[in-house]
Amino acid sequence: MILDDDGPGGFPGTEITKDSVLGLVGPNWYQWLTIDFSNHNVVFDTGGFFIEWTYIPDSTTLENPQLWTDWGNPPFSMMSWIREDSVWYHCSEHFDPIIRVCVDYPSAVSEKGKSSAIKNYLSVNPNVTNGKFKCSFCTSKDEIVKISIYSIDGRRIKNLFNCYVKKGLHYFYPDISDLPQGVYFIRMYGEGFADKKKIVLIK
Repeated sequence: MILDDDGPGGFPGTEITKDSVLGLVGPNWYQWLTIDFSNHNVVFDTGGFFIEWTYIPDSTTLENPQLWTDWGNPPFSMMSWIREDSVWYHCSEHFDPIIRVCVDYPSAVSEKGKSSAIKNYLSVNPNVTNGKFKCSFCTSKDEIVKISIYSIDGRRIKNLFNCYVKKGLHYFYPDISDLPQGVYFIRMYGEGFADKKKIVLIK
């Protein structure tokens, strides 16, 4: 299932589409189980999305199939959520079930031949944190990107990222646990564009 990130506080929200597959090879086989959503015509031109995996037993499926899990401290992605009784819980600092998502980034050029389909954007997840979070950003060209954290009254607190990057998607994992509890803004600056996201630090 593909879910939008329009839930409260950036949590999983609206169901976009879903599909299923029956039967797992085995036993003692380890492989990627592929579900192809390319015929669903799902397009995200801003923000992010979530992938939900649900096990529904059937006569052709092995008993209790498990996802590979990253138990690192912290896990590499830090993007896992669990739904219980229609309520989502963020569990990114404990483990990450491994679901690989392949995404097409259009490279179409406009009629004028100047504008790329890749857009500049910034994303933070979770946006309510006790210090650690994932900061993702995308650039439409090779350039220097600066990302800083600001107080709610507009004062720059500290720089989080300042580096030359290739166009495309990038991410890193800041830790702001040394700051006082409160509301902050993560701001991204590049050549000719800027973006910002709100983040709430709780203790």
